[in-house]
Amino acid sequence: MKQRGFKLFGVMPVTEPEIQRWINKVAPGISQLQSKEYARQWNVIDKIRQAKSKGGF
Repeated sequence: MKQRGFKLFGVMPVTEPEIQRWINKVAPGISQLQSKEYARQWNVIDKIRQAKSKGGF
């Protein structure tokens, strides 16, 4: 059984390694230089928070 993420001050924390792991899984061809822009454009942090809240990350 997967453990659901926790909220700190009402916000689900997301770390840099989690962002990089998401990008590597979803868009493996993205370079390190492009990854920050990709994360911003595709709202990766919000997607990770949603996945954590559902127990899927």
